[in-house]
Amino acid sequence: MAIWKIDELGEFVTLKRGYDLPQQKRKNGELRQNKANERLSTMASFYKSMALKKVGSRIRIPKRQYMGESATFMKQLDTWIASEIDKRFSNI
Repeated sequence: MAIWKIDELGEFVTLKRGYDLPQQKRKNGELRQNKANERLSTMASFYKSMALKKVGSRIRIPKRQYMGESATFMKQLDTWIASEIDKRFSNI
């Protein structure tokens, strides 16, 4: 009966990542050319350029056009909606 010797794996074989695949099945590691990767690479290049800007350089952020709630606007909207409802249902 044989006696098994216990050793560390790195002592008799060196494993390298990717060498267990045959050469014809290996990929070169490039991204596929599709819309998702194109958008990702565009966004990634934008954020990379933003991260590598010099300290003290100016970043232009455009004003967001948002119309929040306003009491006068809501009152005007309510009167307009009421008039449109009256106009549409007055013929029924």
